[in-house]
Amino acid sequence: GRLIVFFFQRDILPVRGVGLMQMVSRASKYLDTLGPDDRVAIVMYDYHLHLYADFTDDHDHLRAILRGALVPPDPAPVAGTGEFSIA
Repeated sequence: GRLIVFFFQRDILPVRGVGLMQMVSRASKYLDTLGPDDRVAIVMYDYHLHLYADFTDDHDHLRAILRGALVPPDPAPVAGTGEFSIA
């Protein structure tokens, strides 16, 4: 399997929100192409790095994070689990 990082940059400029939403949509579609052994982490940078999901093969969980459009900006702490961890 592959290790994939979805890296989003949030900006305070409202005009960039459209681009963020487009990339969230593309990332969600990309999840449909992944195999069962592929693991994905989701991180976002605004003024510091936020970890939304450590490497996981739970694609439904990742979709839920993307559907929430990576809100709130300060996610609950994510503990590193399993063999692979970005935390």
